[in-house]
Amino acid sequence: MFWNENRHCGGNLFRMKQFKAVGGYSEEFINWGCEDSDLQWKFSQLYHLQFFPENLEVIHLDHPKGYFSPEMWAKNEEISRRRIEEGLERVIERDRRKI
Repeated sequence: MFWNENRHCGGNLFRMKQFKAVGGYSEEFINWGCEDSDLQWKFSQLYHLQFFPENLEVIHLDHPKGYFSPEMWAKNEEISRRRIEEGLERVIERDRRKI
């Protein structure tokens, strides 16, 4: 059994100038969900970073989220889909205005 509050479960590492170059986190997302993936998408497009190396096995330990809302998640996934469809340059330009 793992207690989530006692260990770090993931993160991103970058320079502040890189964070500002991609426009930081988007404020479009509701509560939690998709903002980390969106930031990683922008980094992968601008800096050609990969999410995971192909030879890396990723194990995700599922855990209950009492505050999970299927409706909120669906809205965030739609925001994510729309942002990707809109394109990197337009998304970053809009996000930079909010930093």
